[in-house]
Amino acid sequence: MTDDSKISAEPCAATEEAVETAGEKDFKGLDDASKFLAGREEITWTEEEERQVLRKIDRWLLPLMFFSGLIVYMDSQAYGSSAIFGMIQDLKLFTVVSTDPLVTETSRYSWGSSITSFGSISSQYLLLLLAQKLPLGKYAGAVILYSGFFAILMVAVKNFAGVMVVRFLYGFQVVGTPVNIIITAMWWKTEEQALRVAIWFAGAPFGALVGQAFSYGAVQMGGAFRDSPWKWIYILIGSTSMAYAIVYILLFPDSPMKGRFLTDRERHIAVLRVRSNNTGIQTRQWKMYQVWDAFTDPQTWLLTIIKFAIAFANTCFANFAGLILTSLGIGTLEAITLLMPASAIMIVSMLLAGYVVRRFNQNRTLVACAFLIPSIVGYSLLWKISRQGRPALLGGLYCSVTFYGAYIQSVSLVSSNVAGHTKKTTVNAIIGTIAYVGAIAGPFAFKGEEAPRAYPTGMITVLIMLVIVFVCFVLLMFHYKRQNRLKEKYLAENPATGTAEEMAFLDLTDRENPHFRYAL
Repeated sequence: MTDDSKISAEPCAATEEAVETAGEKDFKGLDDASKFLAGREEITWTEEEERQVLRKIDRWLLPLMFFSGLIVYMDSQAYGSSAIFGMIQDLKLFTVVSTDPLVTETSRYSWGSSITSFGSISSQYLLLLLAQKLPLGKYAGAVILYSGFFAILMVAVKNFAGVMVVRFLYGFQVVGTPVNIIITAMWWKTEEQALRVAIWFAGAPFGALVGQAFSYGAVQMGGAFRDSPWKWIYILIGSTSMAYAIVYILLFPDSPMKGRFLTDRERHIAVLRVRSNNTGIQTRQWKMYQVWDAFTDPQTWLLTIIKFAIAFANTCFANFAGLILTSLGIGTLEAITLLMPASAIMIVSMLLAGYVVRRFNQNRTLVACAFLIPSIVGYSLLWKISRQGRPALLGGLYCSVTFYGAYIQSVSLVSSNVAGHTKKTTVNAIIGTIAYVGAIAGPFAFKGEEAPRAYPTGMITVLIMLVIVFVCFVLLMFHYKRQNRLKEKYLAENPATGTAEEMAFLDLTDRENPHFRYAL
């Protein structure tokens, strides 16, 4: 028997113990759904009833999740927008290399961008462990409130040291994305998740688009900050975030068992319909063996490499796209306008990638590879085309952002293919932590002295990263296929193994549960 098969054999004893424990009404270590279902009779429902429950879940949760992504991304991209409206000069985020001719470098600005990721790295796992213990809806709302507060606080910053402190603490808010991944697995079936992830994650590029519009209007407000128009960007975006956070906290349910917008029967259906995911809903007990499972799972590291490279590319675009355009002699307001189509292409890429997977039942890893190809071509153009070839450069810039369609698939794979609540928390923390290392490294590939040539070193570096992502998706596809074959073989050889229904809410990991099937 292979090592993988040995892992799959473990649930037999675990299931017997867990079922016995549940029978004694001691739910410690089991999924919260087990407690909810205890004493309830099994029910059946029609396809139309399930469609009605799904519609209610979609109508209630997806807008809230979408706008949370929009709001928080508006906060995060404000740093890049503020850079071209005087923030670098006001906060002395540059140093003079020579005075004759005048040459400056912007490593301080790059550090201000990267320090956020240091905050994310230092806080990620502890904040996710806290999320495992607390009501997730309220926790996610508190993250939005925190984000808005630190956006407004940027207005009070006076120098580079202040930027570093505020931006470091601001980095804590990125826990919102892994929390949303966990929420997605709670509410939607595996085959529904890719499209739903695409919808709520599309809030981020919409946030970039809306944030650019906010920035365009904010810098023309004049008034108290006429000479520092970038401050209006933070004031408007930060206050909007804090107001929305209150709405989110009041409306977003903590789990399907507590969805007040559903009837009791609909809550029952909402819980049972996701049982087939074999990923559970929420378990509040931390389990050390699941941490080990996370660290020894090959998919963890392939997904981590993917997220590292995509975070690298994302940070580069968010913080340097505007500077790339202005380095070509384009005015600041025109640069903001020209970035808007790129944000629109991000949105289309995300939604189209999710739609293709759901509508045509397509392999997620192959869809991801398809959306990476235009980005690879785009960065090749940005790297090689002459600086005078403005139409080709803009074409390269707009093609370069289709990789967000692949990013959506990586997020949905984490949601669908990682089971066991402590393992989910750990995998999300590993992926998030290493991804923020990519976000830290990204800006430093863009050397200030290369600005007149539109940063060729940065372009070739991002290009290499996207090729690596392509290879990792191919490897993931073969890994998942192999694991599914091993599970089928194990069940065929061990027909006495517990049923899928018995194991669904026992908080087993994806490798423990022989009934778990990886989504490709």
